[in-house]
Amino acid sequence: MGPVSHKFDAIGKHVDLYTTCRGCGQIMTVTDEFAPAVHGLCVDRYHPTLLERIVDEFLAAVEAGRFAEADALEARANALADAQRTNPRLGEAALAYASWGWPVFPLRPGDKAPLTRHGFKDATTDPARIRRWWAETPAANIGLPTGVAFDVIDIDPPRGWSAWREMVDSGAVPAVHGLVCTARGGLHAYVAPSGGGNLAGIKPGVDYRGRGGYVVAPPSVRCGSGSSGSWSWRIKPSPAITSKPVAEAA
Repeated sequence: MGPVSHKFDAIGKHVDLYTTCRGCGQIMTVTDEFAPAVHGLCVDRYHPTLLERIVDEFLAAVEAGRFAEADALEARANALADAQRTNPRLGEAALAYASWGWPVFPLRPGDKAPLTRHGFKDATTDPARIRRWWAETPAANIGLPTGVAFDVIDIDPPRGWSAWREMVDSGAVPAVHGLVCTARGGLHAYVAPSGGGNLAGIKPGVDYRGRGGYVVAPPSVRCGSGSSGSWSWRIKPSPAITSKPVAEAA
């Protein structure tokens, strides 16, 4: 379910939320978190991932009362999900982001501090440089400068949730074009760039990241300091903030 599943209803009902149809690659409105991201007329072009197929089989087994089979499928799904989290293909994801027109730069492995001297100012979409960075440090996390292709509303628990609800209820949240679950159980809401800079503490537990800022991108991982976690896409970005079709690799 993920760390913010209990918050999704408030986002889905009161905020315009968009993603990319996995059938045609065009923008689509998200109305159901658990439904496949595909238009009704594009179902024939939709190809579920292995994990999605296992989950579908698990649900069918539960509904049919085949609980031993369901237990085995659940274990298989959990093992596959764990493997994806513990062995992220960071270099491939960085190249995928660059193909969308998003500049990327490397962060220290297991951390969100920049690995290069100039940090987000070193960000690029050049595939050769990106390959070189991740060839040198395969475990490097991925940084994305904000204020270029998108801005990000950064919600940190626990105080950020109540502040986010206030923003939603007051109509202060712009259309959201992608959602990321953060390693600490928070949320990054991707929105169209405003042209402005960073704004810290716009609400308790909520920051706005624009020009001059950056965020950690999936499938980066956090480790050390007695805790660990990962960044993952809850809702993939929509074509409104990508210059090219969204790839499954990220």
